[in-house]
Amino acid sequence: MRGPRFGGGRRRAGRGHNPFILMMMLQLLSRLVQSGWTPPVTLGLFILNSAIHFVPNLGLPPLLDVCMQPTMVLFHGDLARVLLSPFYHATDTHIYFNMASLVYKVRPVLHLTHCAVIISMISHHPLCLDVLKIFRECAWRNILAVSASW
Repeated sequence: MRGPRFGGGRRRAGRGHNPFILMMMLQLLSRLVQSGWTPPVTLGLFILNSAIHFVPNLGLPPLLDVCMQPTMVLFHGDLARVLLSPFYHATDTHIYFNMASLVYKVRPVLHLTHCAVIISMISHHPLCLDVLKIFRECAWRNILAVSASW
């Protein structure tokens, strides 16, 4: 069975990344840089996320070792998943849409607030989501344990 039309994983069966997404990422970066004042927070996050996804052999763990799995955090104490999972993206399309959202939604807000506020919002949002996923996993396991005891 074949995967989605433009690849279904981080690496497309040894063929590398989707060239159209790479061109779109470069276009997005050029728009960001040419738009006048480029917020260092936005540019830094864009470059960090792009480097983690597109540059091989940075010495970072692979995607499957850092994707958010509440079971691994709860029962194996793998806290690196909570800290690293926001910077990893499953597919080329996933990173493009996340970076486009970052550029077009965060940039106008930076004119209204300070960079520290945006950094705080961006860092706390994924952590809160990961904690909620862990609580959901605990609740689900308790529900299953109670229903199994009947």
